Amino acid sequence: MKILYIELTIHIFECDNLKRKRNIANSMAAKLKNKFNISVAQKHDNLLNRFILGLAMVSTESKILVKHKEMILNYLEQMEYSVEIVEVYSEII
Repeated sequence: MKILYIELTIHIFECDNLKRKRNIANSMAAKLKNKFNISVAQKHDNLLNRFILGLAMVSTESKILVKHKEMILNYLEQMEYSVEIVEVYSEII
């Protein structure tokens, strides 16, 4: 078994309160869970305009995980939020 782990640091443009930040994070997490059937965790720090999403997926082959990683990143770029993915860390274990 192989595990894909992706950690995304996301910057939100024009975010002025914690409620908006959490709404965007929850919405992105729910859409990713529904579309790709993956596990998603959120980590919030003290900054109002930044949060981290942790994604995990299990498969028997690395090729499938690499393909899904590309699909996930493309999907995130097409989402209609005013966000920027600042950092992407990923590994297949």
